[in-house]
Amino acid sequence: MYVYSTDVPLACELASRHQQCRVDETGRQCLPDLSDNRRLVAIGDIHGSYAGLLELLYQAKVTSSPESCSWREQGPNKEDGLVLVQVGDLVDRGPDAWGAFDCLRTLQKEAEQYNSKVVRLVGNHDIWWLNGQFRDRNASADTLPVLRQTVTTMIQDIHAGTLVMAYTHTRHDIPLLFVHAGIRPTFYKYLQKTLHPDKANVVLSPAEITAYANAQLQQDFGTCTALPCQDKKSLAKELYEAGPDRGGSGIGGPLWTDFSMLEEAATQNKEPKHFIQVVGHTMAFCYSPRQINVHPPSHIAECSAGLVRASHHLQSVCVDGGLYLGARAYLELNQDAHFIAHERYVGDKKKVEYETYQQRDLTSVACKSM
Repeated sequence: MYVYSTDVPLACELASRHQQCRVDETGRQCLPDLSDNRRLVAIGDIHGSYAGLLELLYQAKVTSSPESCSWREQGPNKEDGLVLVQVGDLVDRGPDAWGAFDCLRTLQKEAEQYNSKVVRLVGNHDIWWLNGQFRDRNASADTLPVLRQTVTTMIQDIHAGTLVMAYTHTRHDIPLLFVHAGIRPTFYKYLQKTLHPDKANVVLSPAEITAYANAQLQQDFGTCTALPCQDKKSLAKELYEAGPDRGGSGIGGPLWTDFSMLEEAATQNKEPKHFIQVVGHTMAFCYSPRQINVHPPSHIAECSAGLVRASHHLQSVCVDGGLYLGARAYLELNQDAHFIAHERYVGDKKKVEYETYQQRDLTSVACKSM
């Protein structure tokens, strides 16, 4: 296993390792590269925008058509495939939550045939549906039969382990942690005390965090036999409660962390440095006006920070561009181990519209002074 320097941002270390030769014990011969070098594509909150999802999947070369949810041929070798991660919040607001849900579910079932993998995460809106809270549903589309079908299928998938709360992906021994909203420093400390009550300041691996979150999700919702699934009092509330940044009174769990909390933690050198987080939940600035006392200041306003946003030194990335409002964005970790933002602005307040997707190399930006 590599040993990495805490002085170098992980995203820069990742790109550097991709260029390096791992030598054997003699120091003369390169060892085989056993890392999973498949492209990785991360898509943010869907919120019922099936049409938007189809466009993103086609643009990211996952599917063969912008009008259907069918795999595109990925090539005969494993490295020709890809890993697709959707970070949760498929439901509410938009006109076709079930279409989006069923599309990703189908792609997941067929992924192995294409040397690929699909990971589906839950978000806070998905948990609301599991708890019988439908106040943000699309009244015309999310009828009672659709609600029942979607929630029942969610429960089945949570039980089967195909719908999860967290996912860890490793490239060149550097882990990426995918959760809906993010692990803030205070919640990380809570996990340290919860998982290791007799030890102080244990360094938690992303795999350990992932295992805990997914096991708890299965316990809370995977065996549900009646709707709503659980009385809130019986849940592991710290996982599901919002913090003050989102109007709650809890610590702020991984489904409720505003991205400004991760930005602040990275700027103040408080964010865990041994993994990179990829999250959604916090819509792009140009679609979600920011309050100065809660969110970044006015010089980071409108779309100036992009639809896909990175915290200081690319310690975390948010991929919620505002799909259901017309924005189009996804994140790619390409085969050169660079994080690339793909974005198409539609209908923002400044009337900025691009017919084609723009690309930004987040890794090059973060590492240009390294």
